[in-house]
Amino acid sequence: MAVKAVECLHELSRVIDLASLEGLTIAQDYDDALSNLEEIFTPPPLVLIGDDEGDSGGVLATRPDGNIRHHIVLRMTALAGFSESSVGVFENALGALARQCARVDSSACFDQAFPGFIFGPLPADTADARRRATYFSCWEAFSTAWLSAPFARNQSKWLEGQFLETLAVTRLRAAEALGVGFARVDPQSALLQVHSYYRVLLRDCAAHLGNIIGQQLSVADFPRSLHALEAHWFSDAYADMDITLRHIASQMGRWPDLELFEQIADIADGLAQTHAYAL
Repeated sequence: MAVKAVECLHELSRVIDLASLEGLTIAQDYDDALSNLEEIFTPPPLVLIGDDEGDSGGVLATRPDGNIRHHIVLRMTALAGFSESSVGVFENALGALARQCARVDSSACFDQAFPGFIFGPLPADTADARRRATYFSCWEAFSTAWLSAPFARNQSKWLEGQFLETLAVTRLRAAEALGVGFARVDPQSALLQVHSYYRVLLRDCAAHLGNIIGQQLSVADFPRSLHALEAHWFSDAYADMDITLRHIASQMGRWPDLELFEQIADIADGLAQTHAYAL
């Protein structure tokens, strides 16, 4: 398994920039590996990129001497397909590895454009911190799916399903959060919770769009998504995310400022105000 993983890593590096990658850990006990970060990758501070629920692993990043460095940590089960003869199972393992390689490439590009941003503390202002968390999580989800799409075609059903599931429950959860918050005379906490729900929706939307764009397809190639978005309250936001993320992707690593990323946060704020505050 390890030999095949290294071979695939070498092949992926022909397409995905892995110049900042310093190591790969295939962990039998993933949680234990992450709990001993100092033994895996030093020096601190460390930032864990990815590690989403149901994902294959994550990427540790640090910035010694002003240069970002990465170390991939993967669940051993995610690469089991490298030991199998089945083509489909092998592709699953390759896709799992490609997703982490995509995180290395995209975060390196982001750090090159905005040095140290990933490692900096969140702004003291609550609204600014919320907006920053929104657009960076969306960029991470989009770029991971986008760059890995040619090698992770099996991720399409998973990412679409994740987006549609979140789409189906977000507005209801936002309304419930507002009801509970105002009943407890705690509207500020309720509004923060509402924003968090819409942030997750935009993140899952970004991942779905990244996969669609990375495979050079359109939403028309995904009948379930096309049907769900027809005359839906989220359809305009979906179109705005599509346009904005394509602009961001077209300027990969050459962004003059954070203006395009801030537009993602604007979309999230607009959703929260229109579809939650009015409830």
